[in-house]
Amino acid sequence: MSDTLIKIKNLSKVYHVKEKAFYAKRALHALTDIDISIKRGETLGLVGESGCGKSTLGRCILRLEEPDCGSVFYDGEDILALNDEAMRRKRRQMQIIFQDPASSLNPYMKVRDLIGEGYKIHGIFKGKDEIEENVKELMAKCGLKEDMLSRKPHEFSGGQRQRISIARALAVKPSFIVCDEPVSALDVSVQAQIINLLVDLQEEFELTYLFISHDLKLVEQISDRVAVMYLGRIMELKSADKIGEEPVHPYTRALLASTLDTAANGKDDAAKEDIVLEGDIPSPIDPPKGCVFHTRCFMKKDKCTREIPSLKEVRKGHYAACHFI
Repeated sequence: MSDTLIKIKNLSKVYHVKEKAFYAKRALHALTDIDISIKRGETLGLVGESGCGKSTLGRCILRLEEPDCGSVFYDGEDILALNDEAMRRKRRQMQIIFQDPASSLNPYMKVRDLIGEGYKIHGIFKGKDEIEENVKELMAKCGLKEDMLSRKPHEFSGGQRQRISIARALAVKPSFIVCDEPVSALDVSVQAQIINLLVDLQEEFELTYLFISHDLKLVEQISDRVAVMYLGRIMELKSADKIGEEPVHPYTRALLASTLDTAANGKDDAAKEDIVLEGDIPSPIDPPKGCVFHTRCFMKKDKCTREIPSLKEVRKGHYAACHFI
């Protein structure tokens, strides 16, 4: 059995959006030539600013969005080549926890039905009593009480709703879960509880996670490796416990500089560099030529405006897309 569970090659996704003035459609480049793999049993953190394509990548891996080109291999099988019925069977192995549980849970369904629905769809348990017994067991593992079975989502707090979402994802016994900013909509006090729950469940059920967030500090805490994304491209990929060590991509250095307590973690204090990104992230409708980060990069040179840097290995297990690292 290979150590690699997910392997993504040359994955690109383009949306065609209308411009109000002329009703013409223009290409929005959400993902461009993504090459990345996720090891079996690890948590790969995916971090970057809003709009950089993180959630799109997660959805393309699950085929909730169809990529325009490239391949997604799940356990050696290219799932983009599967027909609808084969993909429906494969989907049992891959689940997602959405950012906002309030909008991702059907408000008219009771907890027993929200969690038990996957059992019925995939025929895991057939008898009503058997389904309910397993729903109760799963609820207990996710910190939910049995007396919540007949209640609906609006009767719960944000943290409880997210626990329901986690239980729903686990019901079909997946191997891989995309965690799409699962704590960003929650209070800080609740975030740690959900993160600890995800870590415990990963160990118990031998899960593999893609953990998406805009918070580098949070991603660093939960992940084994971290991929830094900018404007639809992977800028850097390295071990999470070495994310603050040089050399790092200038964009990663800027993200580290914005993390106020980097020094408190006993790591190389990138904040001392006082790196501030100028301007806003460019539009993916009209991305910059050459390196997509050069318009905001404090290290840019003429070469950056002309040539796209490849994601190359600069140290063992450490990759960066920069001409000058």
